[in-house]
Amino acid sequence: MVSEKLLNEFQAGENTFLFSIKTRLVWRHEQFIVLLKTMLKYCEEKCKEKESNKVEESDNVDEDDKLYESPKIMSKGFWYISWFIKEWTNHPNFRRINPKPEQYYNVAYELIHAISIWYFLEECPYMDCKDFYKELKVLEKYKY
Repeated sequence: MVSEKLLNEFQAGENTFLFSIKTRLVWRHEQFIVLLKTMLKYCEEKCKEKESNKVEESDNVDEDDKLYESPKIMSKGFWYISWFIKEWTNHPNFRRINPKPEQYYNVAYELIHAISIWYFLEECPYMDCKDFYKELKVLEKYKY
């Protein structure tokens, strides 16, 4: 379920954060928080799965698909998110339409980067993974 939701986010499905910034040039704070929480949850689940060394089996999915396609799609999504949001939203015209404090954008970009690192390295880049949620709370305090 988390992977489906995240895939929809990565593909800029309707009512997602990427859809909003790409098509409407609007930074929707609530949608951004949902994106971050979904990415975090996916990384947490991936780490738990790795720890327990569990591989889900499905009659409908070929073993090669499980091992290569799904991680490849997710990897592309995490890679894309890791640079695209910052590049797209750093444009002066975007910032003019979406005025937020520079600190807000800096924390947002840092969280995206840190979550992407977690995904690719398969270990939390913070000493305590709960620090992600502390940073997230900093962003949640902004009301837009």
